[in-house]
Amino acid sequence: MTDISKLPEYLQDRLNAELNVGEWLAWVGQPNPNRAMLFGLIYTVISTLILAYVVYRFIPATEFRLPDANLGSLLTLLLWGLIFFSLVTGMTKPLRRRRDARNTVYAP
Repeated sequence: MTDISKLPEYLQDRLNAELNVGEWLAWVGQPNPNRAMLFGLIYTVISTLILAYVVYRFIPATEFRLPDANLGSLLTLLLWGLIFFSLVTGMTKPLRRRRDARNTVYAP
């Protein structure tokens, strides 16, 4: 793609701000957002499987009651919270990869 007018307006503005007077572009390109999202789907599949296993093992271990408020149990809950947070972050990776691809312009 050599025509800058095919880009979204916000990307055209960013690109024009980077060009100095007298500079020209040999070509302009953008990655395919759908293809970028597909490569991120493996993270979603793995994160979903691990999350299902964690829930399967964690719920029976608590015996459906809150633990005593001592330091060890609070640290354990914090660790599980970090695990859940990291898994959800992995599940949203395809969406973040798609957004990043939409906001990327290759312009040598």
